[in-house]
This record gives sequence, C-alpha cells and structure tokens, in this order.
Amino acid sequence: EAPNVYVDTVTMDQLRHAIITGGKLSEQRLAWEMREKMKNLLAYWWARIVDDVIFKKLSGTTFTDSASTPQTFGEAATANTNNLYGGGKTASNQLTTSDTFDPVLLRRAKEAAMVGVGTYAAAGTLNSSIWRIRPMIVGGKPYYGCVLHPYQVTDLQGTQAWEQAHREIQGLREHNDNPIFTGALGLWNGCIMYSHDKVVTGSDAGPGADVPYADALFFGYQAGIWAEAQQAPDWIEKSFDFDDQYAVATGMIFGFDKTTFNSKDFAVIKIR
Repeated sequence: EAPNVYVDTVTMDQLRHAIITGGKLSEQRLAWEMREKMKNLLAYWWARIVDDVIFKKLSGTTFTDSASTPQTFGEAATANTNNLYGGGKTASNQLTTSDTFDPVLLRRAKEAAMVGVGTYAAAGTLNSSIWRIRPMIVGGKPYYGCVLHPYQVTDLQGTQAWEQAHREIQGLREHNDNPIFTGALGLWNGCIMYSHDKVVTGSDAGPGADVPYADALFFGYQAGIWAEAQQAPDWIEKSFDFDDQYAVATGMIFGFDKTTFNSKDFAVIKIR
C-alpha cells in the first residue's frame, strides 16, 4: 500500500531589533562592558520572542510585532478546532472561576488523542471531532506533553488527586537523563507536564463577568513546523556620530506554524 502524502506550508518572515548606547560619556556611568550587556539583552529578547511566536501560533493567535502599527508576522494563525474546557463546559463563555485545571482534563485529552473521536459527549466536551495525535516515543514508551500556565499549575497542584499521586510516586529512574524530562513538573498518566509563562491568557464574557483563562497545550509528535533562513540570528555592530555611539543589531528570518495536513488539525488539544 502506498503511503498518503500531504503538504503543509510555513511562511518565513523577518524580525529585527537593535540597541544603541548614549555615547561615550553615558557609558562611563556603567560599571560593566556595554557591548557585552547589549548582546545579552538582545539574546534574552530573542528567546522571549521565539517562545511568544510558538505559543501564540499553537493557540491559534496571530503574532504581531511591537511597531506603532502592528504588523502580522508570517501567516495568520490557524484556528484551533480541538478545544477542551474546564468544569465540563462546552464553550469558553460558559466558564466560571471554579472551572479550574485538574487531572480529569488531562485524562480527557489523552483519551481523545489516543482514540480520535467525533462529537465528544462526555463531561469535558470537545467542541468538534478530533483526529488521533501521535505520541512521542521515549525509551520505547509513548508519551504526550502538556504545557500549562503557572496559574493552572497552582490549581492542579492544589487538587487532592495530584497530591495523593505525588506522595505515592516512585519516579522514572530509567528516563531521568532524557532531555524531554528536563524541567518537567511531573508525569501524569503518560503525560509529561511543563510550565511556561508565555502560555496564552485572556478573558471571556463568562456568567456574570469577564472570566480570566489560560490555554494549556496538550500535544504529541510533530505539533508544529519551524523554518529558518541562514545565519539565524545574525549579529551586526555599527558606530555612529564619529565613533561616539555604538549600536548592535540582530535579526532573524524564520517562521512557525501549527501543523495541519489535509485540512486536519491534529497538532494540539487546547485546554482552556
């Protein structure tokens, strides 16, 4: 049988940023090497930008730059069709402040990812059909991942089920050296959990008032597509005003998008 081959695309775009000193007199006020400090600042900026692009695209949110007139970076984000809501709700505007993150949501997401379902009728309804999500294979065993916002981590770790499990857990001795577990919050039912402050947050018109939410991302293998041009990121230094001022600039041509093959959204399950 011949394998089916489908095509997805990711659009590369360019982001640049630069820092300039106030001049030699201004540099005398600092006790450290200004050029090295500027390089570290831009490196930190790049790391945060890349994280922001990835989390927004996986959450179906279009990334725009910080210009006075914001410009869309790359292509517009593909909307998420696989959404799971807390408290058994079926829509974002039904959420209340008591619909917090708990282990039940992870079980529902894993079940849907493993089996693939149509209209998910059980508590914690998925709002559309979902396609099977391939797990990541680590040490010969299948695992899924889930990235939570710190707000959601606080709620999860406060549940009785989480506390009981971590009193009894013996650890994963055979996999402790694998990079996929580095920095993980823990393992729950074959799902490796992480926390990141760039997980998308917002608010929606819930019952009675706007209710804040966070969009945790439950994912498997090949959730996104990354592309970059050569020399990414680059590094350029230039002097101004007869060598009185020095500036450093960095830029990168890259793109990221949530994987969608044959118009099927199987990259992530968004847990709001």
